[in-house]
This record gives sequence, C-alpha cells and structure tokens, in this order.
Amino acid sequence: EKVQGFIIEGTALAGSTLTVELTDNLSQTITVDDSGEWKADFRISNSDLSDGQKNAIQSLSYPLTVKATANSVGGSTYTNTKKVELNEQVSTLSINSTGGGADSVVNISEWSSGLVISGNSNADEGSKVKISLLKASDDSILSGFDDVTGTVDSSGNWSATLPNGNRPTTSFKIKAEVTNELGNKSSAISNSLAIDFEPSKVTQIQDNISGIATGNITYTIDFDKDVLYFSSTALTVNNGTVASVSGSAKQYTVLVTPDANEEGNVELSINTSGGAKDASLNDLASLNDTTTGVSNGETVYKQSFDTKAPSVSSISVPTSTVSGDVNITVTLSEPISTSQFTKGDLSASTGTIGDLIPTNASGGKASIYTAPYSPASNLDANVTLTVSGGGYQDAVGNSGLSSSKVFAVDTKGPTGSLSIPAGSFTNGQKLDFSLTYDETVELANSNHNPFLVLDI
Repeated sequence: EKVQGFIIEGTALAGSTLTVELTDNLSQTITVDDSGEWKADFRISNSDLSDGQKNAIQSLSYPLTVKATANSVGGSTYTNTKKVELNEQVSTLSINSTGGGADSVVNISEWSSGLVISGNSNADEGSKVKISLLKASDDSILSGFDDVTGTVDSSGNWSATLPNGNRPTTSFKIKAEVTNELGNKSSAISNSLAIDFEPSKVTQIQDNISGIATGNITYTIDFDKDVLYFSSTALTVNNGTVASVSGSAKQYTVLVTPDANEEGNVELSINTSGGAKDASLNDLASLNDTTTGVSNGETVYKQSFDTKAPSVSSISVPTSTVSGDVNITVTLSEPISTSQFTKGDLSASTGTIGDLIPTNASGGKASIYTAPYSPASNLDANVTLTVSGGGYQDAVGNSGLSSSKVFAVDTKGPTGSLSIPAGSFTNGQKLDFSLTYDETVELANSNHNPFLVLDI
C-alpha cells in the first residue's frame, strides 16, 4: 500500500461535495452518492491521477492524517480526520535448497524428477509461499511457472515442487514470496542456476577396418562434450564383446572382439543408462543418423565381419560300394575360389583322386566340386576320403575346416574252394562236391539252380 497506494472510503450526507486531503498538494474532490457512501481512489493504478499525484502518493510520510471535508446541499460543512500509520512488519523468508545439486547446474534428471524448492519462514502456519522463476540476466519473470506454491507448516518449514512439463531455456533464479496477515509481502531470491538439458552425444565414430573384419576392431568415438565414467557398460555391442576402453574427455578408443565362427555385422550403440555422464551428470544421448559414420535411419554403427571358417557340408559317393571309377561330390559351406580348393586339399587312404571340377562356378568361385576317384585294384576294404583343414581359405582368409567320408571299395573278384570226395567209389554211386566262395556271389539268373561242370 505504501508503494501502490490505497482506497479511502466512508459515509456522508447524500449529494454532499466531499474533499479528501492527504497533504496540502494531494487531494480529491468527489460527490457522495445517493446511498451516502463515498470512495476516494489514491491507488497508483488509478488512471485519473496525474504523474505528479502518483509520485506524491509514493512519497508520503507516515504517520499520516487524512482529512475529509463535506459541504452539504444546505451549505453545512462537516470535517473528520483519521490517522494512518505505516506498518512495514514482514515475515522472514529464506530459500534453503533449490533442488539443483551442489554444482548449481540443473540437469535433465534433476528437472525431470521435479526440483524441490524449500526454506523457512516465520509466517503463520498455512501461509502460502508463491514461487516464481526469474530470468537470471534481467530478473524478468519466466512464464509457465505461475501456479507454484508451498505452504508454511507448524515448524516454519515450506517446500514446493516445480512442474517438469516446461523447461526454462536460460539460466534462472528462484523467487519465493509470502504475504503476512497485514498484507505486507516479503521475498527471497536464490542464486542463479545454470541449465544443461543437452546430453553429450557422439559426433563421429570410425574404425580401423577397411572392408570386412576378421579379427579385433578398434573404434574411435568422438563426443561433442566431455564425458565421464565411460566404460564397456556405456556400450551395447551385438555380435561382439568389448575387450577394452581407453581415453578421456571428448574422445575414447574401444576395442571389440567379434564373435567367433560367425559372420554378419558387429553393431555398436550407446547404452544411455550405462553409467557414463557428461559434466552436468546427464546420461549420454543415443546414436542417430546425424553422427558421422552412422547410416541414414540407423541408431547403431555397423561394421561387417567374418570369423566363420568355411567347412565341408557333405561328401557324396554315388554308390554304396565303389567297384570302379566314380565321381565323388564335395559340397562346401560357401563358395571358395577354384584356385584355392584343389585336389591337393583331398586325399584318399587308397586309390587316386583326379583334378577337381567345379560344378556351380561363378566369378571364379564354387561351392560344389566333383572329385574323380579311381579305386585301387584287387581291393575289398573301406576307404577314407579326407578334405584337409587349413589349406583352402575363403575370400577374407579364414582357413577351411577338415572333414572325411568312409566308403566301401570292392575291386577284388571272388575266389572259390572245391571240395572233392575222397576214397574209392562204385559204379553208379552218387558223389557230393562243394564249392565255397570267400564272399557272397550273385547268380546271373536267380531262377535256375547253380551247377558244376567237372572234367575228370
């Protein structure tokens, strides 16, 4: 009221002309309405007041005697006075915590959790503490935080939680204000709080591999701001394992070992809840396609790899028992250069192998080969065909695995033993002869009984 002015009101004879005087140079003349009530508006907001009057109101000395003089219609004059004293007593008010941490920087996590502002006041229990946010540079009020209040409790403590829907875009101060029972306001303003709502993000990822990786991959990761606590937990790796992490500030080196005996892409991304923070303790931002090295629409960095050794899918012998020259089919797990996979990679325990013939060659590679095989003569045994490991390689240099196939070979004709009856025989006597072979023989015509022709 001392600063903003006040309203003086009372009663008098209806129709009287009333002069309300604060000082010799500050007065208002009004007409009492038909109800006998009158009101003189000495508030600064009254547009009927001149600038000089407004300045005079704000410069009044207290205690002040207000004089009201009424001239009735009949010519009578009435005067009354009232003494106005100034009571500038205000409640104490303090801000003890702004909820922004000891670093005076509000980060994403703190803001999202809702900053809890707290303090003390000797205002009456139940008094409302109004919270405002001020722009740090000029103390202007930031919009969007108009309805934040706290309540003074029986111990004189109060607290209020800022809404987290809006975020200030600049450094700010917190203003707390309480009005006591006299209408006097007291306020407290905190120190400036900086904001950091931009998590550190990766600006570039690159690695030391040109083409397809067959072993460890070394990544260099660059950030736009210093990063703390960066370790393997801050990364998510598919098809590989983090072997080591080194570096500091804005650049880190990461060594990744691709999964063994696999092929595809090693996918590297940021684990936003992996413990790494920027200087304001914000979690790191996830990767996106604005990062140099990350493809459009991707949130991972991909590096192709191949640690999978080629192998033999199958060895096929065209007959259950080989009795002459045959073509054996060797099928590999992937196309191998025809100059890499040769008869030198094959061996047989007996017999000979001819030059391999690729049957599905394309671009100088094939995955199916024909191996001409000639068995040894006069043999009745199992033969092992072996594809040796370590000799042939795939396109990226992975050495092939070994494999073998056992099959039967029979190039030996059957032999028989004739049993002849012994002793002397009479005319017309029936004699039994037997012929025993060393293996089962097949009759040329199974519909006839076998017989022997003996020359005696």
